[in-house]
Amino acid sequence: MGRRTRTRIDDLLDAWALWLDHGNYHAAPRSVLAKWMEGKGQILPSAGGADVVCAAAFPIEERVEAAVLAIALEEALAADVLRLEYNAAHAGVCERYGARPYNPHRTNQAGKASLLKVSVRTYRSRLAWARNEVERRVAR
Repeated sequence: MGRRTRTRIDDLLDAWALWLDHGNYHAAPRSVLAKWMEGKGQILPSAGGADVVCAAAFPIEERVEAAVLAIALEEALAADVLRLEYNAAHAGVCERYGARPYNPHRTNQAGKASLLKVSVRTYRSRLAWARNEVERRVAR
C-alpha cells in the first residue's frame, strides 16, 4: 500500500503534538483543588501571576486539543489512537492501557494497535475518522 500524501491536517496535528510536548496542555487555569494538591495541602501563590500562557498565543493548537477532548467524550478509542499516532500526550493513554515501557518513536502502527488491544484495521479506521473529525471541528 502506498504512502498517503501529506495534507494540511498532518501539519496541524504535528503542530498540536509539538505544542503538547512543550507542556501546553493546561489550556485552562488550574483549579483550587489542583493547586491545593500541588502544594501538598497548602494553597501556594503562583510566582509569576497567571498560571498559563495567553490563550491567544496558540489558538489553533488549543482548538485541536478541544476537538480531541470532544472526540474522547464521543469515541475514546479514536482519541487514544490520535494521541498515540502523533505522540501527543500519549503517557495518559499508555497508563490507561498499562503499557510500560513505551517508546513512541520506535513503535509502528501494529505495535500501537497491539497496545490498544485492537486490530491494525480498527486502529487505522479510528485514526482516519479522528483525523476527519478534528479537521471538521477545527474548520468551524
